[in-house]
Amino acid sequence: MVNQLVDFESPKNKDFIENNNDEKNVNNNSEKQVINNTVESVDKRMLNIEKAGLGVKILGVANIIYSIILTCAVSSGGDWQDGLIVLVIIFLSIFTYITGSKIKKNIHWAKKTGIALCIISFANFPVGFVISIISLYYLARIRTDKLDKDTESIEHEI
Repeated sequence: MVNQLVDFESPKNKDFIENNNDEKNVNNNSEKQVINNTVESVDKRMLNIEKAGLGVKILGVANIIYSIILTCAVSSGGDWQDGLIVLVIIFLSIFTYITGSKIKKNIHWAKKTGIALCIISFANFPVGFVISIISLYYLARIRTDKLDKDTESIEHEI
């Protein structure tokens, strides 16, 4: 019934339809560009999170190796207090590895815990010190990563 009332074949209506289609294409292109910018910024952020998580996991493995070496040295002859220190180091090493896994999953508490564990691992000079600095660098980059203003509004709309 609408087709009978409006003549789609008339030149005026064809021009009107074409102009509206052009406006829709422009809006779709700008929306696609904003979405692409969002995806790129999220990809960069995830890359920093993965690097930080990997750094903290490597730090945990290095600490575990360090604690094994320390256990061998203490077991040859030492007090019970030395054994207690080794147990604390082993616990912190395993906790560091678990924290690195949680950072990669983007869990909020793991980032702060990872920073604290990296600072504690400065004492494991030189390997733990270097890995801690690298991990802290990527953890700091995660904290300063901000999404574009355009992307924040899209996230709220979704």
